Amino acid sequence: MNCTHRCVPSGAPCGELLFNSLTITGNAYVLPQFKYDAQDLKQWVGWLLLRPIIEEAVFNAFRRC
Repeated sequence: MNCTHRCVPSGAPCGELLFNSLTITGNAYVLPQFKYDAQDLKQWVGWLLLRPIIEEAVFNAFRRC
């Protein structure tokens, strides 16, 4: 429930809370303290392959001399 990251191996753990508790109409919920967005992998690979330098490198990798 708490962060265990250490800046250095011999240092103390961070200890920051990772989750919050929330009670709504008598029901308890555990929610992450920090949220992040992740992009769709297929869209990212498509974007990467459309970059001119990457596209050229891919084509060059399969060209025969």
